[in-house]
Amino acid sequence: MDFVMEVGVEEVPARFLPPALAQLEEMGWRALEEARLRPASLSALGTPRRLVLRVEGLPERQEPRVVKVRGPSRRVAFDEQGRPTRAALGFAAGQGVAVEDLVVEDTPGGEYVFARRLEEGGPAGQVLSELMPRLLGALEFPRMMRWGWGEFRFVRPVRWILALLEDRVVPFSFAGVHSGRTTRGHRSLHPGPLDVGHARDYLRAVTEAGVVLDPAARRLQIREAVERAAARAGGEVLWDEELAEEVTFLAEHPTAVEGRFEPDYLSLPREVIITVLRHHQRFFAVRVPGDPAALLPAFVGVRDGGEEGIEIVRAGYERVVQARLADARFFYGEDLKVPLERWGESLAGVGFLEGMGTLQDKVTRMEALAGFLAYSFGLDERLTAVCRRAARLSKADRATSMVRELPELEGVMGREYALRSGEDPAVAGAIRDHYLPRFAGDELPASLAGMVVSLADRLDTLVGAFAAGLEPTGSQDPYGLRRAAYGLVRILWAAGLRLSLGWAIEEAQAAYRQVLGRPELAQGEAAERVKGALLDFLRQRVRNLFGEQGIRPDFIEAVVGATDDVSDAWNRARSLQEAKDYPEFADALAAFRRVVTLAEKAEDDTVDPALLREPPERQLWEAYQACRPVARAYAEAGDWRRFLAAVATLRPAVDAFLDRVLVMAPEEPLRRNRLALLRRLADLFGLLGDLSRVLVL
Repeated sequence: MDFVMEVGVEEVPARFLPPALAQLEEMGWRALEEARLRPASLSALGTPRRLVLRVEGLPERQEPRVVKVRGPSRRVAFDEQGRPTRAALGFAAGQGVAVEDLVVEDTPGGEYVFARRLEEGGPAGQVLSELMPRLLGALEFPRMMRWGWGEFRFVRPVRWILALLEDRVVPFSFAGVHSGRTTRGHRSLHPGPLDVGHARDYLRAVTEAGVVLDPAARRLQIREAVERAAARAGGEVLWDEELAEEVTFLAEHPTAVEGRFEPDYLSLPREVIITVLRHHQRFFAVRVPGDPAALLPAFVGVRDGGEEGIEIVRAGYERVVQARLADARFFYGEDLKVPLERWGESLAGVGFLEGMGTLQDKVTRMEALAGFLAYSFGLDERLTAVCRRAARLSKADRATSMVRELPELEGVMGREYALRSGEDPAVAGAIRDHYLPRFAGDELPASLAGMVVSLADRLDTLVGAFAAGLEPTGSQDPYGLRRAAYGLVRILWAAGLRLSLGWAIEEAQAAYRQVLGRPELAQGEAAERVKGALLDFLRQRVRNLFGEQGIRPDFIEAVVGATDDVSDAWNRARSLQEAKDYPEFADALAAFRRVVTLAEKAEDDTVDPALLREPPERQLWEAYQACRPVARAYAEAGDWRRFLAAVATLRPAVDAFLDRVLVMAPEEPLRRNRLALLRRLADLFGLLGDLSRVLVL
């Protein structure tokens, strides 16, 4: 059987819809399977005005199931001769089974009597009536609303509900609205109510009423229409996936509209024009064919409706774009009257985090951190100066009129104004780059100086936020600290930059102490707690990143606590991943496993060679002495493959020692000495990581 449910609502914000439809589909599958109504297919579709669940191949009734019910204990249900008591007879009658069909099962609480009976499934319509309100009520949205006088909360007010199983209405109520067979068409193309006779007719009915229900079909339609409109304007669309996603969920019936603006506005920086079109109006820019960098004085918008009145719509779009670009040109001209460095002086009046000073204080700390990072990475004097200068100017564009109007241009305008102020192009590029990456999967800074300033910015923010007690809790992260931490880790990993995170945190704390004059931010118990919590937070981002790269979870856990250097941890984890199939890895792991348990009992690692009486322990000591300098040299060089090969040579000596020598000797000096030898071995193996975390292969 076919089933369709449509919930008509007032316009839902575009960003809410993709996750809501994913929830509806996933939860719909799960709910029907748990209700023993597994369908042949199920899909969730939607527009700003409706959430739709379509189900095909639904069984007429639930699958029957065997229900097992526990009754009295065996001692109560049967007498000493095994005859059923009144308790057993009553229980069997209550369950509708013969007393002879009762079974006794052993449970953690003792032996009990159980009845098994076949429960027939209920009709699908009845089950759906109970299931659908619960399913809709379980949907989660970033923001919910109440309306009218009720206390019910949903993403937007519910206006109608259609629910059809074949040709029958599935009756239920949700948010005070009763289900029926009536839907609505497109708001302007078919505004009236529309009755649907059968579930399989629903899609055709709403399509004929001007609604493109499938988001994938709407997105394809938008791309094709926008490309045609850009061609009519004489160019090619500057396609933007994020904008396309947003526009897809802003319209039920998308129609592309091309427009033009005065060519004089092309004197504005390219990013300004694109941002005005994209963020203010949700319009696509148009470029010169074959030249991605050159824009045409044209744009393409997407309206929700048909071709009627398209010229009026175009004129309105053009009028708004002209006004926005005029504002941008005014802001740009005014901003250029003041050098970028002067704009930065205004940051003294802009707060950063509560109790953590101003943006100007942050910039001062970033400059110090940039110098520290440049030194850590071994940069020369000139590049270090570029990093420090870029950090000094990194936030200056926040005070400009353009960025106050269009915050999306942070960094972009900083680069532009730096170049116009005569700054080194390397400094200007680093100003733009330091905001990267803005989200998972975003591009990384293109220059080393940009990476340094980006790292300094993120370190300063994370240390300040954790010191202020603003670390994320649950799903709440209002300051974007997870994003900042992930970006920091990703830059270090992608660029192969070697940096002790603990050392970097301490330097950031010292910068806070110096700039704000608050020693408690850099030393003492509170500062140590901040450092420890932030290191744990960053290590979790390392786990996420390595997991995305396909590293086995046990290998990640083996190395993530062994070093606070992201690049070093990556080298170790990758080496484990690559070496897992090599014989030397199995030998090294086998030797370690035999050693580590006993080694934990050692009081120290002081070995007295004179107490090594048995040949196997002398041979193990000699093998260790020969292996140690070689293995340590490989470890210091980060050559973990050769390190594993070196420590694997110890396995025969380890096996002989543990098989033939009594480690826990009754004589205390011998016992302590043998445990110390094993401690030495465990520590040598531990140079790679905590191999006890590695699962048996």
